[in-house]
Amino acid sequence: NPAAHIPVRIEEWIKRDQVYGPLQVGNDGFEPFVLGARSLLPLYDERFRGYGWDKTTHAVHLRALGFSYHMLPHHFVIARYHQPTPTAVRIFGTSPGGADSLLR
Repeated sequence: NPAAHIPVRIEEWIKRDQVYGPLQVGNDGFEPFVLGARSLLPLYDERFRGYGWDKTTHAVHLRALGFSYHMLPHHFVIARYHQPTPTAVRIFGTSPGGADSLLR
């Protein structure tokens, strides 16, 4: 979901050589990849299965605990394509613009 990464401001990230932030994050479905000290972060809720706003919910939880998000230049993650989960298909359907388009 490209909209889930708007707070990153990719155009700015590409030009940066130093950490920047905190990011201006609302409750808009932000799905960050988080790096942090395991001893300081709350546990990830393992009850999430399939497609269910799991990263978004964890991000909201972190913000509620006072964590903020900063960007690391020259670091990136590549998400590999996978088939939509049955839950995603149930929620978004199989038509063009449906579940499969969220993962491409």
